[in-house]
Amino acid sequence: MLAAGKELTGSQVIDLDKIKSLSIRKSYGSIKAGELGKRKFEEFLNFIHLRFEYTDQNISVIPFYEREKDGTKGLGKMDRALTNVQLLISKLIASTKHPENTGTAIAI
Repeated sequence: MLAAGKELTGSQVIDLDKIKSLSIRKSYGSIKAGELGKRKFEEFLNFIHLRFEYTDQNISVIPFYEREKDGTKGLGKMDRALTNVQLLISKLIASTKHPENTGTAIAI
């Protein structure tokens, strides 16, 4: 598992049976008065991270987007896709709570 603050290298396998919740964390830079009229809201986005909270209280944070590395091109589409991924994984997590659905994992 990827620990908070560690860089993702290669693929990671996440056991959904051990996930309590999944959230998307976004960090925005400061927005001064009048700037939203000149720039799109997404241009203030610094990073997007996927945050996995496990049933044993551990937390993994996977960097998904970082403005300095990734720029802003296609950010709107990527953000919507990430929301869909969160919804899908959340549904998978919920389905693992049923005894007949054990041993579910995903590769990130």
